[in-house]
Amino acid sequence: MQNAFPGPESTFTVPYIINHSSNNHIIPATENLRKAVKSIKTGRKIVLEGFLVNLTGTYERQTVWWDTSMSRRIRGIIPANFFMSQKSE
Repeated sequence: MQNAFPGPESTFTVPYIINHSSNNHIIPATENLRKAVKSIKTGRKIVLEGFLVNLTGTYERQTVWWDTSMSRRIRGIIPANFFMSQKSE
């Protein structure tokens, strides 16, 4: 199988990346955390503490919701996680 990101020199295959990565949406709990998250540069390693959350809101006068996935794979796609960050390092 052809290697993927970060380039041809990578030892990680596409299946490995799919099985060991996740799609995370970070929700900062405070304005200071929002600024810290927005300042993160590509390639930096960070530590976040918090918890997974489900979201409910309103869009165009309709109630909408997004639930955090509790499974690695759903219908062949990588599920999304919504992460409420309470601390960063």
